[in-house]
Amino acid sequence: MSRYVSNLVVAEYDRDIKKEYAETMSLRQTVRVKTGVVGTTYRFQKSSQGMATKKVPQADVVPMNLSYSHVTATMEDWNAPEYTDVFDAPKVNFDEKREIVEESGAAIGRRDTQVIINALEAGATTLTTAKTIGSTDGMNTAKFR
Repeated sequence: MSRYVSNLVVAEYDRDIKKEYAETMSLRQTVRVKTGVVGTTYRFQKSSQGMATKKVPQADVVPMNLSYSHVTATMEDWNAPEYTDVFDAPKVNFDEKREIVEESGAAIGRRDTQVIINALEAGATTLTTAKTIGSTDGMNTAKFR
């Protein structure tokens, strides 16, 4: 968008892109996410996996003995820019702004998904879900698919 576009138009475009992105992301719900991070890194706390034991009346409680550690995520900036010519809007038979919003949101969603897939293929333990990806459960891309 032009640097001369009004703040109202920029805010509207930003809102539309975020809405489109939210509708197209698919793997983001499967990993732990932290928004609003200030700085270039964020430390996620993680715990080992426990196993439930059968309850027996009047028996001693057997703890799971969970261990705790952390993994560090490094922030990266991504964007999906596109040029548009406001003077061509009356000459085309579609809503170019809407097309750019949809494709930009989808492009950011695809990048988000690709970052998650790349971490899975690398065997990273930095992605956490109900289970820790890439650790003792042998999770890999083939099992994920």
